Amino acid sequence: MEKEYQLLKFDKPLENEGEQVLKIVESVEVVADQENVSWSFEDLKNEMMRSFEEAGSKALEENKGTIFVTLSGGVDSTLGLAMLRKNFPEAKIVAFTMGGSEEHPDVIHARLAAEKFGAEHREIIPNQDDIQEALKEYQKEFPDVDIEKAVADGDFDVYLLYKYISALQPKILVACDGIDELMGGYWGHREGNTLEERKKAFEKFWGK
Repeated sequence: MEKEYQLLKFDKPLENEGEQVLKIVESVEVVADQENVSWSFEDLKNEMMRSFEEAGSKALEENKGTIFVTLSGGVDSTLGLAMLRKNFPEAKIVAFTMGGSEEHPDVIHARLAAEKFGAEHREIIPNQDDIQEALKEYQKEFPDVDIEKAVADGDFDVYLLYKYISALQPKILVACDGIDELMGGYWGHREGNTLEERKKAFEKFWGK
């Protein structure tokens, strides 16, 4: 009997998790020890705006007038969509969101963000047959990968999302995966059940 996987599982969050994350950030030295290193939020904002302007321009050119973007509804992707819209106020933007149902938190928040910033929203809600078919493809494509870990880490979910998006054959896709990339994996930054354990996980991923 084939094992069935559910899409986008959520761990139970810690109490007051937002406050705990802030404490972790405040207590960890996240900038490498270098002499004469300085930065500001204004510099960061300007660099991000420049990056999205460059990415959006390339996307419009290669996709014949359309910007395709992934949109989870979280801070990273919503900020990315906002910056794309600010740089390209009249451009056609198509945003993709995947979730376990139309009422999945990611889908709900992404829907609001897409409406706010004038993006065409494509909601991808795979059924169990879709998931099982993609799971077989994934195992065939990556035979050496631990499928249990790929599912737990969210890597398989990403594969499934891009499988849907690829049907439209975009030349360029703007993917806003900030926290996932910085923290070393989709769920990796949530290692541990205590503040101290999570601080160690945070330091480990930033070290990498």
